[in-house]
Amino acid sequence: MRITLTLVLGLLLLGGCSQKVSIEKSAAFAPAVLQEPVLVMPVTPIMCSPDVSEAFFDRLIQRLNALGGEAGYRFVILKRDPSLVPPEKLAGRTYVTGEIFGCLEDTGCCSGEVMMSMRLELFQPGHAEPVLRMRYPAERFFDLEAMSPARARTSLAAETAEQAAADLVSALRPTP
Repeated sequence: MRITLTLVLGLLLLGGCSQKVSIEKSAAFAPAVLQEPVLVMPVTPIMCSPDVSEAFFDRLIQRLNALGGEAGYRFVILKRDPSLVPPEKLAGRTYVTGEIFGCLEDTGCCSGEVMMSMRLELFQPGHAEPVLRMRYPAERFFDLEAMSPARARTSLAAETAEQAAADLVSALRPTP
């Protein structure tokens, strides 16, 4: 009985300390049917390896187009440097920017842990500030015999991108 109680308390404490997904909508956010595709800018890696940001971005685009297609949305990658796009052109479009940061890794003799955070921001026409902010802290423990640290990082990034894509498409849908 005592061991069970200790275990339950320990799990509650661990659950209370874990970071959660954060999705913030501003008062200006307006879900709507979009006539033009949503522009998606490449994710900016901050102190993360390129393979992590590529895994996140590739899966994000795949899932956005798969889920968005069902809802009537299209997502297009902005292939030019965003700083070269005239601000007035972006001001009239719906677009998404993102960052991946805080990539940390800790390995021991048999297991390891990877942690990172991803952030997506949605801008809508006429708004200089994001109208939707989504933050995804992610963490994975893994067995070094089953998975390399590099594979753990990229698979965690890809899985997080799937959740971010589903949340973004869900937020864009008008509520009945």
